[in-house]
Amino acid sequence: MAIGASHKDPNTGYLQVFQYKDTDWVQIGDTIVGQCAKKCTGMHISLSKNGKVLVDGGEKEARIFQFKNNNWYQISEGFDFDGDSWLYKDGIGVSISGDGKVVAMGDTVKQFVKTTNIEALVL
Repeated sequence: MAIGASHKDPNTGYLQVFQYKDTDWVQIGDTIVGQCAKKCTGMHISLSKNGKVLVDGGEKEARIFQFKNNNWYQISEGFDFDGDSWLYKDGIGVSISGDGKVVAMGDTVKQFVKTTNIEALVL
């Protein structure tokens, strides 16, 4: 299970991943913290079925992480979506396939103004 707090410390946001072990939820890996203010890490999150690949969609940027050696490592440079900042206040919508090999990212606001901005990535 992944949990995000997109407007925390100061608006950089963070996310954490937990696994149920025995009778408790235990955090796996370090907390993923946003890189700078207004990126809103943890706004939209998608986790692969096996829990090893994670996609984070914040304001104007989406990043992909992989869990290995007991920690989370960013495996993408960050996918930037250009445009006016007000268009991205709701963040980049993200989804990942069950096997963690296909990621879809889309602008959640532009769909309402009759344009589409969707990207797919095969890992």
